[in-house]
Amino acid sequence: MSLTTTAYGQEIILTALGYAKGWREQNCVEDDVSCYQYLFENDYNRVIGNPWCAFFATKVINDAADRLGLDCPLPFQGSSKAIVDRAKAVGIRVDRTPSIGSLFWYKTDTGGHTGVVVWGDEKGLMTVEGNTKDSLKCYRCPSNAVALIGSNSNRTYDYMSKTLNAVFVHIEELGNTSKVQINNVFTMPVSSGQQRERTLNAGMSAFGKLIMLSAVAGGIYYAVKKS
Repeated sequence: MSLTTTAYGQEIILTALGYAKGWREQNCVEDDVSCYQYLFENDYNRVIGNPWCAFFATKVINDAADRLGLDCPLPFQGSSKAIVDRAKAVGIRVDRTPSIGSLFWYKTDTGGHTGVVVWGDEKGLMTVEGNTKDSLKCYRCPSNAVALIGSNSNRTYDYMSKTLNAVFVHIEELGNTSKVQINNVFTMPVSSGQQRERTLNAGMSAFGKLIMLSAVAGGIYYAVKKS
């Protein structure tokens, strides 16, 4: 199975998965200062003790934009509804159709919730999102996912559309970057550091890495399913 996004969408996905991977590796929990500092650097004091799904989503899309030299019009902030309102105001497409690299949003009793759509299949969406039961989750990630943190069944298409009335903010379309086809996002090499370098840490054996490097010259994202 392959899905199409943009070069910016791919960077958004890799950034979200990278942060999720680092969160897991550090055994992060709610109100762990070092973990929030890892994610939010000098802004972490604004996050601790507050809902932080919007902080996480806007951090991801802004970091991804910085690496591609794009100017992201959705600033780092704590209001998920403001993300949707701002997107509409600046002409970013908002609709009911999901795509990988987009943000989702739905209304809750406390205002709303948002996260990053990183993959999809016939069962529904797979997302990385902050402040989901006070943790960073990768919903419905398969067992070989580099960002496996938690799982839940409420990201099916039916539930997202009919029960949650979710909308999707197509930030991945910003900048009209080139189209990219992704075959299996969960086996793409991602870095769990500060996202500046990609590392081949997607669960492959040393021999598998060698074969991959010889096949793609080490410069192309390549999917090798973990056994």
